[in-house]
Amino acid sequence: MNTKTAIKVYFYIYVAICILFFFYEIKRFSINYDIAYDPTKVIPNKVRFFYLLPLYLNNAWFIIYNFIFNWKKIKEIKIKKWTYVLFSILLVCFIRGIITNPISERAILDVVKPFFFLLVFYLFFALYPYYKDFFRDFFKKTARVFLFLVIIFGLIIAILIYNNLLHPGVFYPILFPLSYFTAFTNYPLVGLLLILIFLQGRRGIVLALLPQIIFLASLIGRKILFKRKILFVGIVVISIGLSIVGMNKFKNTTGYKKYEKSLCYLTKSIEKGDIELFDKFTTRRFAEVYSAFYTFDFIDYIIGKGVGYTYEFWDINREELRQKKRGNLHFSPLSLVMSYGVVFMVLFYGVFARCLVKGFLFSKKHKDKFILTFCFIAFSYFIKSFTEFNLFISFFAPISLGIIEGQLRSEKK
Repeated sequence: MNTKTAIKVYFYIYVAICILFFFYEIKRFSINYDIAYDPTKVIPNKVRFFYLLPLYLNNAWFIIYNFIFNWKKIKEIKIKKWTYVLFSILLVCFIRGIITNPISERAILDVVKPFFFLLVFYLFFALYPYYKDFFRDFFKKTARVFLFLVIIFGLIIAILIYNNLLHPGVFYPILFPLSYFTAFTNYPLVGLLLILIFLQGRRGIVLALLPQIIFLASLIGRKILFKRKILFVGIVVISIGLSIVGMNKFKNTTGYKKYEKSLCYLTKSIEKGDIELFDKFTTRRFAEVYSAFYTFDFIDYIIGKGVGYTYEFWDINREELRQKKRGNLHFSPLSLVMSYGVVFMVLFYGVFARCLVKGFLFSKKHKDKFILTFCFIAFSYFIKSFTEFNLFISFFAPISLGIIEGQLRSEKK
């Protein structure tokens, strides 16, 4: 098996993982288990088995393969100084976690997740300059595979939510195809994907789409093909019309009720200055942060609590224990601070942001839509990390950063 075949297998295994995980998510978010309103009915969370384990096994064989057969290419890259700092902090957090926290599956994952993220980043950083044309052609085809998947998945989700059979929140890999077709200004497909996203009812993914939406809005204001502009505007108008027509039906869905309840909590918390109502508006995220850092001292903030750390999740007034052990925060920067410390978080996000800026500047200067695609993907995950802990478990985030850096590296040669 040559390197090109290995890359294809690596991506198509991920497609299979997405399909498997999608049907598990349909079961997990089913109304029958009433996740939103009765947590005692939720089926056991097997995300690790259906998503994380296959994802990391896929990463593991791909990393081993490339270290064996592409070692000459890998050793040519210059390891960046910030990498040594991050790995040093991870080592400190590993030692501290082993000493102070119980040895558990979570402790192993807390080491594996950032470690694999950095390795995958460096693999694509090393490989991209040698397989530039292959990557560009392959991702063009792969975008259509993911497009087919998300259209089918999106329609299933929309139908189930619309008929009040499913809670919003089901995972499906829409960021890659949406980013690709946004960069290449395929307005009909982008319009269709946006409709599917809004029908699903997830707030985090809508927020993550800000880079693509801003880009599209800027294009509509410029000179573009008149027919395409009319078609895109037409799709938006039709989607709004369908929303108005189906509003009475939609009001009975859990997605609408969730938004309505959140808005009610926000307005009442502002009127009354009630922190508990504000916490309900944030879906208990405020209490989550308060609980996680309740026992922290100065040193804990600097180097984190170490791998395997868990905290007791209390209500905002610390009167009711809601969960005995919780491991992460939905706000990724603070989740990194919790386990690895402030220095790790600032350095990681600083490197991430720097790579994004360099990528966007390059794509603008060279009018490179392919690199713009991966800038969109990386930026979306960057934004999304402020609503959930997703960076180290995302398939495309390290790949996107690696391709951006690989392109910049190839330009210097």
